[in-house]
Amino acid sequence: YIIPFLLFLALLLIIFLLLKRIRYEHNKPRREAISNKAETFLTEIILSDWNEQKFRTKLSLFKKEIPLHKSWCKEMIINNMIRFKHSLKGKASEQINVFYQALNLDKYSARLIRDFRSFYKCEGFYHFQALDYKKGNALIKPYLKHPNIVIESNANMAYISLSENQIESLYEQSSSISYLNIIKIMDILHNKRISIPKNIDKWIETNNISVTKLGLKMMVFYNYRKQSKGIIELLQNEDESIKKEAIIAIRELYLTEAKRDLLQ
Repeated sequence: YIIPFLLFLALLLIIFLLLKRIRYEHNKPRREAISNKAETFLTEIILSDWNEQKFRTKLSLFKKEIPLHKSWCKEMIINNMIRFKHSLKGKASEQINVFYQALNLDKYSARLIRDFRSFYKCEGFYHFQALDYKKGNALIKPYLKHPNIVIESNANMAYISLSENQIESLYEQSSSISYLNIIKIMDILHNKRISIPKNIDKWIETNNISVTKLGLKMMVFYNYRKQSKGIIELLQNEDESIKKEAIIAIRELYLTEAKRDLLQ
C-alpha cells in the first residue's frame, strides 16, 4: 500500500507543479506589461517638472490600469522603485518615496513587518532600508532585540541604515556581531557614505572581539590612521583573529612604524 500511495502523491505533485507553471506562463505577459507601465509612470513623473495636480491625475489613472490590490503587483512596483532609487541621486531619488506613500505601499511593507512569519518581516525591513524610508524606523525598532536571530539581524541592519547615528551605538554591543552582519554593515557604509563614528578610537579597546574586528575594518575603510598606536598594540592580542585583522589594517593603512612589532 505504501508504494502505490507514494506514487499517487508524486503524481499529484507533478500535476500541481505543471499547473503552477502553466498559470505562470499564462500570466507572464500581463505581469510584464504592468511592470512596463510602472517603469514608464515612474520615468515620466521623475523626469517631468513637479506639478502636484498633474501628479495626482496621473497617479489616479495609473491606479486604474493596474491590479494594485494584488500582492504580486505591489511587490513588482516596489522592486521597480528600489531599482530607480539605486540609480538616481538627489531630489529625483527622494521623489520615489513620495510615490511609495501615494500608492500606500508603505502600509503594505508595514503589514509585512507585522506578519508573524520571519520571511515577510525581513522583506518589510528590506523595503524600508532599500528605499531609505526613514519613517519606517519606529516600526523596526521593537525588533532590534528579537529572540529570532534572523529577524534581529535584519532589523538591526535596516535600523542602522536608516539611522546614521545608530552605528555609533554598536560600540556598546554586548553580544557578538556575526561575520555576515559585519559584511552587511560595511556594505551600508559603502552605499550610504556615513561619517566615521566619533567614538571609533574606543572600538578597538573593547573586550568584544567582533566589535574590535569591525572597528579595524572601519578604520581601513575611512583611511583612519590616528589610532595607529592602538592598532599596532593589537598584534600582542591573545585572539588570533584580531591579530590577523590588525595585520591587514597595518598593511592597508601603510603603518610603517609597525615594522619592528611585525618582525617580533
